[in-house]
Amino acid sequence: RPLVKQEEYQQQESRSVLEKLYGNSLKRFVNALYQGEKIKKEVTFTNTGRGPMYVRACCLFSSKEAEEGARLLMGSSRWELAEDGYYYYTDIVNPKERTEVLLYGLTWESEEEITDFDLTVYTESVQAAGHENSREAFAHLMEREEGQEK
Repeated sequence: RPLVKQEEYQQQESRSVLEKLYGNSLKRFVNALYQGEKIKKEVTFTNTGRGPMYVRACCLFSSKEAEEGARLLMGSSRWELAEDGYYYYTDIVNPKERTEVLLYGLTWESEEEITDFDLTVYTESVQAAGHENSREAFAHLMEREEGQEK
């Protein structure tokens, strides 16, 4: 009969590894597991409206540390990053149709410890009618909104 149960032995060894390698920090241990690993999350958008639309999106991190430590794994080349920080979908999205993938996920590349963060993908859509492309459509929308503020 063993002096120590297998479960107790494994528990003690796990504590020892956590203490020696990660300073007894579960957060550092989890960070080490995900460093360089892909966190998968496919992001697409569906037009639930009644008319053809153009779509744009931007990715917002909840902290500067998260933004600097993560690398986004971008999807389709139909999403073009513009100087204003938005990704513009180059095709019209018809009712009930879906865009190609904007984002496949991210990898954590920083050695800095971070407890948690949020990544919000903010989207806007505008009617496609009367516009040649998505940037023109959103520029026209912004002009109209600025004119109403005056």
